[in-house]
Amino acid sequence: MNINLCFYPQCLNSPEFICFCSDKETIFCEDHLSLHISEGYNHKIKKNFGNRKIFITQCKLSLSKLKSIRDNINKKVNDCIKKIIEQAKFNFEYLRRKELLIMKVIEALKIKKKFCNNQDERECEKFIIKYSRSPENICQKLQEKEVAFIENLDIGCMKNDLELKIKGLKEEISELRDNFRGINNEIFNITKITEESQKRFEDHEINLKKNYDNLLDTQSYLGLNYEDECIENSNDTKIWYFQYNTMTMVTVNVTAQVDSAYIFNLPQKLSSNASYCKISKNKFFYYSGYNEKVYLDSTYIFDAENKTYEKKASWKLNQLAACSLYKRNIYVFGGCNNKLHGESGKYNLVSDTWNEIASLPAVSHHNLSLVIDKHIIISGFHLSSAFKYNIKNNNYIYVGSFTPNCHKIVCKGKGKVFIFENNKLHESTTKDCTNFVLLKSAVGLPDKFIQSYTIRNEDYLYFILGDMNLYRFNLNSKVVSIVRNIHVV
Repeated sequence: MNINLCFYPQCLNSPEFICFCSDKETIFCEDHLSLHISEGYNHKIKKNFGNRKIFITQCKLSLSKLKSIRDNINKKVNDCIKKIIEQAKFNFEYLRRKELLIMKVIEALKIKKKFCNNQDERECEKFIIKYSRSPENICQKLQEKEVAFIENLDIGCMKNDLELKIKGLKEEISELRDNFRGINNEIFNITKITEESQKRFEDHEINLKKNYDNLLDTQSYLGLNYEDECIENSNDTKIWYFQYNTMTMVTVNVTAQVDSAYIFNLPQKLSSNASYCKISKNKFFYYSGYNEKVYLDSTYIFDAENKTYEKKASWKLNQLAACSLYKRNIYVFGGCNNKLHGESGKYNLVSDTWNEIASLPAVSHHNLSLVIDKHIIISGFHLSSAFKYNIKNNNYIYVGSFTPNCHKIVCKGKGKVFIFENNKLHESTTKDCTNFVLLKSAVGLPDKFIQSYTIRNEDYLYFILGDMNLYRFNLNSKVVSIVRNIHVV
């Protein structure tokens, strides 16, 4: 059967298809394709060959590639031969020079019997002196040169040398890479340490600024805690407090006829029975309180001007405790949480932390306090005397004699400390406030607790009592008068 013709008898067409359905490959033309696939199963048919023009073109390209390979091999061989010839010429030239030198040495040895070292000796004499003690080294040296010359001409040896050099270079590169990794790790660690140090520095800088701002803020406080010389011409005009069981802050302007209210969005309702302390021109401190039989332990700082607040660390359930600011700490004394107590503590405005201090010598609530020098004067509803707390030594002494179980108001101005005891007025007689004298037995005040803190405006001290009236005390005449009723609009 002609393999260039269709498998089917008497068909002279070219076999365009091939099938692997039997043990032998079957080739057939396009006319017999349908007939073939109708016989049996498991046909695997594909084109017998691809595009002949493309195939011929690729074959021609292959011939060109073979010629290019041959030319490149010839060029490489010629280059290698050229290098070998150049190396051989160098070697032969060396041998010629060495041969001439040795012949001169032989002639010189026949003429002269002795040779000495001197600066003017010629090449021949240098050679003789060099090998005079061991002339056998001449042949040994030439043998070493022979090995070197042959290796330079031996491509196999050159390849081995090159491979050894490549291996050495790879080892050096690997060592350098390991060193680089180590250096890179050190750089990474140094960078990390630098970044961490920079972050700590930035955090420290932020904290310093925050602490500095807080310090400036606390240094600019008004009200009860100002020294007299600082508030001699004070014109503080506003008192803030919260209405009972609400989120409503009341602003009382002592120079106006009406008062305003603002409702905060707080996590809880606050109380009028809390501890209040003004800590800056527009900020006040709030602690504890009592709402519908529930005692509070909440601590806030309110910015009345911008209508914002900060919730601070809580302490104890409490109400009606005294509250005074000294430097960066707010001192809280006594109060009530189901029962009267004398527990006291201080809150740090910068670190937002509470710490206990010595308890009051006697229990009481409805307490008030103020700062004098480095001490705090405390008085309260149940106390029969006032207490003078030494901030540095954390202890108390008794000062004055007062009637227990009546409301008291503690305030100061023009170098004096005043304690209102219901309708009576007591005044300090010594600079250290260890003695008090009854100044007036009737000043016209009801037996009501103070609603918030006292402020000073020029020669008057202002405060709000539980009857929701605004009162003022004239520091010159020592007269108390009602300004007006609190009127919130």
